[in-house]
Amino acid sequence: MGKDLYETYAAAKDIYDRADAAVDFDLKRISFEGPDEELTRTDVSQPAIVVHSLAALAALEEELKG
Repeated sequence: MGKDLYETYAAAKDIYDRADAAVDFDLKRISFEGPDEELTRTDVSQPAIVVHSLAALAALEEELKG
């Protein structure tokens, strides 16, 4: 979830990197690679969804600015 945004958009990469540093688990690894058992835990899924949403917004803004 979000790996394509991370690899394509600098703004999305920045959001994922900053969020990963702020939490006490490997947010990027779990979001990008799983396993699903970890990603679906509430304490992981809620921050992952927020970060993915912010990264998607940042990617959209980057696209619109050209």
